This record gives sequence, C-alpha cells and structure tokens, in this order.
Amino acid sequence: VQGRQRVHGGTLGFSDLLDAPRLCSVNLEQVIFVPYNAPLLTELSLSHVLIPLHQLMSVLQHAPLLTVLTLIECEWPTDADEDAVSQQTRFKQPIILRHLEDVFLDDMTVNRDVSKPYIVLLNKLEFSPKEFYFSISLGLTTSIFITCLRIAYKCGPLTSVRLEDRWYARRIAVQPGLPHSPLRLRHESTVDVSIGYTDTDEDGSVGQSLHELRLPEFRDIVQLEISAYVVSYMNEPSLRALLSSMPNVTTFWIVGADNENSIPEEWEPQYYFLLFALIPRPEENLYPLPRLAD
Repeated sequence: VQGRQRVHGGTLGFSDLLDAPRLCSVNLEQVIFVPYNAPLLTELSLSHVLIPLHQLMSVLQHAPLLTVLTLIECEWPTDADEDAVSQQTRFKQPIILRHLEDVFLDDMTVNRDVSKPYIVLLNKLEFSPKEFYFSISLGLTTSIFITCLRIAYKCGPLTSVRLEDRWYARRIAVQPGLPHSPLRLRHESTVDVSIGYTDTDEDGSVGQSLHELRLPEFRDIVQLEISAYVVSYMNEPSLRALLSSMPNVTTFWIVGADNENSIPEEWEPQYYFLLFALIPRPEENLYPLPRLAD
C-alpha cells in the first residue's frame, strides 16, 4: 500500500494493510479496524472506528515517525475494562513517539467508561505535543486533567489561559488588541492546548482538589481570562481555591459566555459571582491572584 488511504464507511481489503512499508497517512471513518505494520506512518486519524485498544497500541508501537494522531469517538470493545487492564502488563515499556506533535482526542459519548482507554494511552505514550486537544463528555476527572496538563507542559509552560467549558491555553503571553481587551483564547489559530477538565460527579469541587495539590504548572500562568460559563459547573469556594493556586497572574479578564445563544443581560449575576471569588479568605489560607495588577 502506497501513499494515502482514505475510507468512508465502505469495505476495504484489510489484508493489504497488514504489511504496509510505504504507508504514510491513514484516515479511517466508520469502519472496523484491522492492525497493520507501517513504520513510515506519520499521520493517523480514526473517526467512529471500532478498534480494540491493544490493536491501536500495537500500531503506535511500530510507528516511530508518527507526527499527528486524531481519535474521534472511536468505538472501543465492550470488554474495555479487561482490555485496558491487560495493556498495563502487555505493554510494560512506554511507547516512545518522539515526533508526535499534534494530538486530538475527542469523545462526546455519554458513557463514563469511555475514559479508560484514553487513560491507558496517556499513561503509556511518551510524547511532547506542540498542539494538544483532549475532551470527553464524562469521566474526565481531576487526575486525568492533571495528566493531560503535564503532557502539555513537556513542550513548554503555559502562560496564558482561558477558562470556559474547558481549559484553553497558549505557551507564550498573548498580546490583546487593546490595552484592556480580553485574550479570547478559543479558536484553533490562538490555542496550543485545549483540555475539557470537569466532571459532574465531583460536585463543583475541582478547584479545591487542584489547590490542595499545589501544582507547579499553575505558577507559570501570568494571563487569565474567565468566562461567565464557569459558574455553571464551579461554585464560589471552588473557584476561589482555583484562583489561589495561580500566584503569578498579573492580568485578569472576566468575560461573557462565548456562546451564540447567550444573552449578555442574563450573565450579570454571574459577573458578581466571579468578582466575589476574588475576595481573600485568610482563615482558609486562600488568596486569589495575589499579584493581580490589571
């Protein structure tokens, strides 16, 4: 098999893919996956593909030149628990992908167990992505968020952050268009890292959990933008704790929800909520954004 192979829902003679020494790019959509050996593979994109976790890891193990990995709502086998656990012993050594720079993992499946294969992948792969997107609808706990954050930091610290429905970040300080205009970190052209990091089972306590861990990664943040949307999943004590874990932020914006269906007037109470979260609580040793200057 030479060059690129694109499949859209039809059938394919997968035996041709079992040994593909010249295959460099694969894009599969709505098919059943059959593993192959492609040592020159640089791009792998799987969308709505049925694939056992061990097969995916085998392909990645034999693709040292991979630069782009995209997984969109892949269908993992029903024995995902057993498969995920078995990979911890089957792949004892980490899978090193030194050239992997662009990683996009997205799964909006309403199934909390869907996070398990991604946890195994993130723990077994060694890579330093320049661009990293990770989002699943359920099951993205604080611990998984921290794992994603530390992977993202391998290519440099994140200094500019926007909190909305997820964590948007850049590795260099962003220059706003006007002295007091917000960052507006959301579109692909302005974001290096995007992590959906909340879990409805955590009852809005993600801020306290992160504050207690004293994450060194948060000390690099100097620009912070918070959308009023944060109020929908984080209570005031949790947000105050989160802001207290970012001691070096000097520039801070509060903005409305960047949603075409939102009505600005409806967000006014949320603005007060975000401002109240800045009030220190010495008795709890909480000092939100202590170096805030602007």
